[in-house]
Amino acid sequence: MAASGSRSNSGKEETKSNTLEPARNLLKFSLNSLPFASSLQRFWSILLEHKTPETSSKQVSRGMNVNSNELEVAPCIFPTVIEDIILDDYTANEGEAKGLDFPNMPAIQPQAPQFTLFGRPFLDLLRSDVAQLGNMILRGEENDVETVVARVRAYPPLLDIQVTVIDPRGTPVTGNLIKIAAMGGDVDLKEGIEDEKQRGIVERLKAAGGLSDERVADDLKCITSKEAKNDNKVRIKRYVDILIKFGESISEIHFDEGMTLKARQAKSIKVIDGHEVNLIDQLEKELQEEIKKEVHSGLVFDPRILQKVAQWFEENVNKRFGGWESDKNGIFWINGFGKLQSILSARDAQVVLAGIDDLVKGNKTVPARRLNNFDNSSYFYNKDSKLGADFYLGIYGGRLLAVAAPICCWARHGLRDRTLSKLMSSKNSSIANLCNIQQTILASKVYISCKKSS
Repeated sequence: MAASGSRSNSGKEETKSNTLEPARNLLKFSLNSLPFASSLQRFWSILLEHKTPETSSKQVSRGMNVNSNELEVAPCIFPTVIEDIILDDYTANEGEAKGLDFPNMPAIQPQAPQFTLFGRPFLDLLRSDVAQLGNMILRGEENDVETVVARVRAYPPLLDIQVTVIDPRGTPVTGNLIKIAAMGGDVDLKEGIEDEKQRGIVERLKAAGGLSDERVADDLKCITSKEAKNDNKVRIKRYVDILIKFGESISEIHFDEGMTLKARQAKSIKVIDGHEVNLIDQLEKELQEEIKKEVHSGLVFDPRILQKVAQWFEENVNKRFGGWESDKNGIFWINGFGKLQSILSARDAQVVLAGIDDLVKGNKTVPARRLNNFDNSSYFYNKDSKLGADFYLGIYGGRLLAVAAPICCWARHGLRDRTLSKLMSSKNSSIANLCNIQQTILASKVYISCKKSS
């Protein structure tokens, strides 16, 4: 990181001057913190304010450029004394970070100058760090979330940077950290949560960044605006249509009595355009095509997809599948519904793994932020997982095999409405609370319409 140039005793003396002391103090903090680029921005502004005419061309090294519509200083370069500061003060004491109020990063405001550090734009350096935090959010594990919250608490302007990250399923998601968490559906799962570790990531970031209700409401337009709701509705339909197409094709296949699951899966063949196609392979292909589409508004994967698929099955179980005891049910629930479960966003996957019925009935605490089983294996975001291949997860979190398909609690006896609808209603309430707005839940119990409280 250090710039080139000879180090000299005279250079060391300059670092002690009153002119450079504020910059020195900033560097001592910034070199050991995430917002390194921003603190160097302020550092350079101090140098510009406190001109150092005694610095000759022989005492400079390649460093920083500043460009804006109102200001152009080119080339702006570091005096060699800065190399001394960087090398001598590489380690900062933790206490020195307290009480420092750093300005926003470059380009957050349109008039802000665009800086480069050693030939690299500041914002590119910061985006790389924020992208890592965004990936941590979408993984949703507690250790990752704590890291994100700690960094935002130390430097709230990180919440202003827009990035595109890839979620564990492979979906590109674009937004700032609040938006990314919101599009991942990571808000409070129920009201009255006091333990910070059980709260949604959006709530935790709001507190860490000290954000106002108005600021959060603006960020949450990525899921609450009319455009976002429409995008979400269209995305839900695409996923549901893929599963309905799969279910209709499976319902047309005749399975011999007593066939094993593997045998039925192998026989799930349909002729498409003159070629035999395995319907399970075709389902995987179509889902992957959908997963790869970028999301910038609406939910990455709305749990209502599961609800609508379960509803479709319940409406067609007799006329298409031959009743609740049909062997065709196992293929639909394991390879269809189970595959959908495997691509849930992290927080919803954690709920399903722990048992969604227990959460909505209030018998258990909010599920822990983990997707690993007790043996450290995982059903989610794992190419070797058998979720969606050999089993699916019931509303109590346990694995259901083909023989259990006829008593699937996701659809039968109206339990579908008792689980997913209640979960989405709770999330809607959390969104309203975040923005300090009133909500109106429509007949489906899953849509939110917001207006400011009087």
